[in-house]
Amino acid sequence: MTGKNALRFSDRYRVESIDYTDNSKGFVSNMKANYGVYKANLVDLKGDVVYVREDGFTFNTDAMLYNTKSKIVTTTTPYTSHKGKSYMKGKELMYNAKLKQMHSKTVEIIYKLDEEK
Repeated sequence: MTGKNALRFSDRYRVESIDYTDNSKGFVSNMKANYGVYKANLVDLKGDVVYVREDGFTFNTDAMLYNTKSKIVTTTTPYTSHKGKSYMKGKELMYNAKLKQMHSKTVEIIYKLDEEK
């Protein structure tokens, strides 16, 4: 975890321009935001949040909560996700990074098929 400015409290870290990388077994994911709080295995991100996973899955939103133990990402704000040329927009998202499973509400999906040459 890095950032521009940080405050350390007895129970949490508060970081401006946070850049948090989870380098767990099986995958690497990176999260950036204008502001973040790390407390009790939770990373709470606010403002221009970008989540990038090493396999190319990416999403942008205004607020996100990441559980470092369960590897579950949640947002209750509108988001846009991308993977390759395909993208999805929705109003809420729950993404299990371990299982690569996603649940969302009110979605619009544009899926680009690769055509054989």
